[in-house]
Amino acid sequence: MLNKEIDSTRFTPDFNHMLKIVILNSLGFFFIGFSVPIIARFNMLATAIQISLIFSIQVFGRTISGTITGFLTDRLKSRKKLILIGSIGRGTSYFIIYSAIILNSLILLGIGTFTLGFMAGVFWVPFNTLIAEKSNKDNRSEAYGKKNSANAIGQMIGGVIG
Repeated sequence: MLNKEIDSTRFTPDFNHMLKIVILNSLGFFFIGFSVPIIARFNMLATAIQISLIFSIQVFGRTISGTITGFLTDRLKSRKKLILIGSIGRGTSYFIIYSAIILNSLILLGIGTFTLGFMAGVFWVPFNTLIAEKSNKDNRSEAYGKKNSANAIGQMIGGVIG
């Protein structure tokens, strides 16, 4: 997946660096998808409906930001700035989620997961656009496949060290 040599007709030279970003950005997915519902249920005594609302609000955040970020991605010159904002925002959302766990606050957990969803949209929309731009149109599916593999590697690493 992260071959040292890249066929310059298929991908730009910095394509593998983008895959490393995906690995780093997916380290926390296991924690959010697996551990947070358990913590919410057993430590915060959340009901099944409350847990489902917490995760639905994450999807709602991504829905809102996807539309806005898609508009901005097409109009701004620097997609990298949006990706950076999304990365910082996701880091901030993890801080909010960790604070919610420490403070035992379902409301703060909801705010954190909404922020995570919103900032994930800010990150992934321009990132996927860059994936398309940094790959030959005949190799675009391979490029997205490599991105998905990098995502899975990050999730596995995050699950082990998480």
